[in-house]
Amino acid sequence: ANSSQMAELRWAHRVAELKCYVVGHGNAAVPKRYKENPELGSWVMLQRRNRWYMSQGKPSDLNKEKIAELDKLGFDWGLQGESPKKWEFYYGHLENYKQKHGMKVMPPLDYKPCVGLASWVAKQSKPFYKRMNGKSCCMIDEHYDKLMELGFAELLSDVFNKKKGRKREKEKKGINDELMIIENDNAEGNDDSMIVEETECQNQGGKP
Repeated sequence: ANSSQMAELRWAHRVAELKCYVVGHGNAAVPKRYKENPELGSWVMLQRRNRWYMSQGKPSDLNKEKIAELDKLGFDWGLQGESPKKWEFYYGHLENYKQKHGMKVMPPLDYKPCVGLASWVAKQSKPFYKRMNGKSCCMIDEHYDKLMELGFAELLSDVFNKKKGRKREKEKKGINDELMIIENDNAEGNDDSMIVEETECQNQGGKP
């Protein structure tokens, strides 16, 4: 068999494995690190990357027929194993958030209508920023276009500022923890030295 035939056989094999996954899990959102079949997880990630290459007019092993074949299985073209329904769920909440609060400030962590919205926004920010600057990433065109139209770019500065703030807090906490350890060590060291001094004084006092 020539290389193209081998490639088709490999494709058919992976599609068959994906079908088995769908039967067992009820969806085609294979995680990147799928312990039961790591090669399938890597292959799924490759298809997402190929889909992005294709959308950018770059060389890709995918074609319309293969995309249609995967779509029939409910293939997840989204971000890092995020199912389409989950993406649309959070996007809908972000639309509602914009109507009430605008897009200058990201949702708070305890945003009651949808507690996970802040984490989802933070998760979208990095690939969105990459796409906005013409860099390769795993965010598909449809998601990027919808977020751009919603005004997601306005949120980026606040998202990144909050990420930096959390990073500084962690670093500060780390420094404080280290200082506490040092203080405790010093305190313990002082206690030891006091015991040694007292012992020496007692010994000296007990000499004839």
